[in-house]
Amino acid sequence: MNVKVLTEIESIREQVPRCIELARRAGAELPCNFFYPAIHWWNHFNSRDGSAFWKKRGKNFFGNQSTLEQLFLFMVEEDGVLRAAAPFASYRVRPAGGQRLRILCYAGDQVLIPYQDITVDPSRSRPVLAAFIECLVKFYQEEGFDLLILDHQLDTSQNVPVIRDFFANFQHEQVMVREAVTSMRGGVRPWTIRQLSRRFRKLSEAAANEGVAIGGIEDFSTRLAECTSLKLLFPATRKVLAEELRQILARCRTYEALAGSLAAVDNLLHDRPICYPYISLPRDHEAFLANLSRSTRYYYRRYMKSFKKAGGTFETVSGRDISEVDVKDYLHLHQVRWGRESMFVCGDDSYAFHVDMVKAMAGEGLFSLFFAHFAGKRVAVLSSFDIHPRRECYFTGMDPEYLKTRAGRLLWLYSIYDAIDNGYEIYDLGPGDFGYKMSFATGEARSHNFLVTRNDCPLDLDSIFAGYECMVLV
Repeated sequence: MNVKVLTEIESIREQVPRCIELARRAGAELPCNFFYPAIHWWNHFNSRDGSAFWKKRGKNFFGNQSTLEQLFLFMVEEDGVLRAAAPFASYRVRPAGGQRLRILCYAGDQVLIPYQDITVDPSRSRPVLAAFIECLVKFYQEEGFDLLILDHQLDTSQNVPVIRDFFANFQHEQVMVREAVTSMRGGVRPWTIRQLSRRFRKLSEAAANEGVAIGGIEDFSTRLAECTSLKLLFPATRKVLAEELRQILARCRTYEALAGSLAAVDNLLHDRPICYPYISLPRDHEAFLANLSRSTRYYYRRYMKSFKKAGGTFETVSGRDISEVDVKDYLHLHQVRWGRESMFVCGDDSYAFHVDMVKAMAGEGLFSLFFAHFAGKRVAVLSSFDIHPRRECYFTGMDPEYLKTRAGRLLWLYSIYDAIDNGYEIYDLGPGDFGYKMSFATGEARSHNFLVTRNDCPLDLDSIFAGYECMVLV
């Protein structure tokens, strides 16, 4: 086997058609396997001009600050045939209170490319993956990286047990390998505040219903409800709220009648694995509806009927039929819904990334947009990566003026029906165990990470993964 590492961007671009051919031949199902997301991610967010990663991306995912230094393409060939490939990227990271580190990981961030994997010919997966990972670890050592991560690989991937077996038998005095589950950091955080506020309000109501007097609970409930995710970007604000919450919960623990409501709040204060829900699709609409709860069926039938009665309609635009106007409407609806809170579109560079990525994936017939129309205009949109037999869908945006129409929720059902009609087997609902997703889900996956470090360089993972995501070792 011939193992290559390409380091020049033009050489990497030249190999993209071969990588896509491998993905189709291998029956690959993830967007990352088709390389365009990683290429355009690099094009728009790299630090070759001296800019920090977060200044272009609008967000930072490693440490307090990072620069995106280089893109690599790792390839395994056998008798001139491409057997495995994956793009990797290197960062220089400044963790909280520590020295700068160099990190090598899959190309793409946890938001824009949430699922990662090596594209590999399944007929030769074990020997090919062994050669691939051996090359990767050797490159990590020779180039002086501090951390190598094979990150965000779903446990449904056939590669994960092979990689796990390889590292279980891997013996090297100078490196240590650990496996971790991608998890959500708990506590009083920008990403927990909405759920935390709702659950704390229920705790406050439970205390009132039980006639239990908890000092400060109602006032604190009001303050949580008024707190925005933007305010919680400040550590001092988080620290004050977390301490007040701790004191109130301590007073609540003496009352057994509050145990259920208290547990719901506690659940958000601890790190927990990120859920990746999906639907195993049946062959027809009625079979799908039969798997839903009675209340969920009633909800969708009721609001679908009223939406259509009021003149609401749906539209699907797929592949090469997607126009510049469609992409503009898609991103506009995202921005009016999420504004400054968006993790996907955080400035001109991330906007341009989406335009280029959609154009490339749609050109390969792998991307669709679903619009809801109401009052003569597009009011909501879902986007999906369509790589048969798997559809990966995201609720991208909605005009807040039309929230009462439930157009966003109804688009989920419309796109699920469309997937069933077109013979898809898996409908991936994207990361997060939100209620509207879990009401559809028939299963859920977890994301695994393999962390390679030097024995002489112990790392504080919490200082590297300092935001929404954290690594829980298994």
